[in-house]
Amino acid sequence: MASSKDRLALLDELVRAHQARLRAYLFSRTGDIDAADDLAQEVFLVVFRLIDQYDRSRPAWPWLMGIARNELREHWRSVARDKVTDAIEALVADRLIAEVDVAPADRLPMDALAACLSKLPEHSRALVRMIYDERINCAEAAKRLQQKAGAVRVTIHRIRRALQTCVQARLAEKPV
Repeated sequence: MASSKDRLALLDELVRAHQARLRAYLFSRTGDIDAADDLAQEVFLVVFRLIDQYDRSRPAWPWLMGIARNELREHWRSVARDKVTDAIEALVADRLIAEVDVAPADRLPMDALAACLSKLPEHSRALVRMIYDERINCAEAAKRLQQKAGAVRVTIHRIRRALQTCVQARLAEKPV
């Protein structure tokens, strides 16, 4: 096992020699410069964890490409999960609206929803506007908010549940 100083020196050497090419490859596969940068960073984090396994007598590029391919596979799995989650969220939102809008001619459900929305903190209302008014997905909202997509999904789920509870309570107070 090499010393920490030697490991860092080797990592620095690999980054300097291959970072630009690796980022270009990742960009060609994702079409997204931010995703390519994030993936390159992930690749080099894995490289650092596995650096003691690197055989300096062999070329580094094939080893880096193997790690990059694994990171790309995980990236695409995550993108697919986000798309499925976003589709489910859209269905749940439509269901929430359908449950709230029991009678289109009756304004009580929509008034209840408006009142409940107004009680939310501003950051929650802003997230609701992004997801439902602007119709952007959680991944895009996460980028705007500089958060992880999973955190945005959890937050919007909690907001929906709170809104549903609030609307149901308000409707129970008034005869429909």
